[in-house]
Amino acid sequence: MSAQKTAVVDILEKSRRVFERLADEFDRSRLRESTDMRRQVLAALDVVEPALAAQRCIQAAVWSQRAARPPEWRQAQAAADLQRDQISSLVKDMRVLASGGARYRPEHVGALAFMLAKALREHLSHEQGRFRRPTAARGAQIAALGALRRVEAMLGRL
Repeated sequence: MSAQKTAVVDILEKSRRVFERLADEFDRSRLRESTDMRRQVLAALDVVEPALAAQRCIQAAVWSQRAARPPEWRQAQAAADLQRDQISSLVKDMRVLASGGARYRPEHVGALAFMLAKALREHLSHEQGRFRRPTAARGAQIAALGALRRVEAMLGRL
């Protein structure tokens, strides 16, 4: 395997680990006392958007070459975009609930944390299927790696 393909595979693996850790953070948050749950959820929410942005960068690098795109690429791209929109919407709702203090019951925050963890895992599963045969990409993969390193550092502070 060429060095470029190896780099892309490594970046995809890092991205997968980031999304798995985020989903786990949301799952674990539901087991905590109300104040700690809200704090943990808000900290994890700060990582979701940069993680999605890094993933978009990876996607651009991998699929930048038209020849690398499988025939069903457009449909898969549309599905991935819908999933990201769903996650972004859940993140916005979650911020409102988690920062609302006593105004919202912990059960509501926990239920939304469950939904967000599930959406992240579904998106991860979908993306893994799309990137099964990654192609060498130039330039953009380096930017994606830097973005993923920043996201991993943010995850380390959770």
